[in-house]
Amino acid sequence: RTKVCPKTYVDSFTEAAIRNHIYGYYRRKELPTIKKMLVSLNDAGLFEGSKFSLAKILDKLGFKWKKINNRLLLKERNDIVALRCEFLRKMRRVDVDKAIFLDETWVNAGHAVSNS
Repeated sequence: RTKVCPKTYVDSFTEAAIRNHIYGYYRRKELPTIKKMLVSLNDAGLFEGSKFSLAKILDKLGFKWKKINNRLLLKERNDIVALRCEFLRKMRRVDVDKAIFLDETWVNAGHAVSNS
């Protein structure tokens, strides 16, 4: 009997879409649960997998579950939140009139365009 491989690989676009989907719950002042996220992500066509696969993807995205008042809450890791706040503070200090934004920046060597 062959085992079913869990769907834990998603591309960067889908990761960003899942992250924005989670932020949407907080904007609507709802608490995201695995069941609600699984249904809404499936309806949006962003993710089709099991709740265990979704939990692994959320862990890979940097989200953690924290238990408060006997309820599990989904929150981002503190180091990621701190880095985002630092970036936004730096961006507010940039004088946009004097800044020149050029083309894309390649972050890693693995993101280079192949010549073939």
